[in-house]
Amino acid sequence: SDFLDNAADLFAYYRFKSSFLNTLINVNEVSKCTKLVYLKLYLSVWALTLIENLSMTEDNFDVDFQILDYEFFNKDVKFVNKAWH
Repeated sequence: SDFLDNAADLFAYYRFKSSFLNTLINVNEVSKCTKLVYLKLYLSVWALTLIENLSMTEDNFDVDFQILDYEFFNKDVKFVNKAWH
């Protein structure tokens, strides 16, 4: 499903990122550029606005997630995630 923001649910981005990466990260036949296209297809509103103007390059796949992590990966979620492991 599309990711908008964490406004209603602090774990929304965490679940979105986990699902997205689990689905595509190990598919070696798919380039990072193609994965970036898929990423942008599943983002909307503020999340898409943050990365929509970055060029479609292999390196920007990782940069896009750094930007999204900075904006949406709440410190409370990181703490809970570490506590689970």
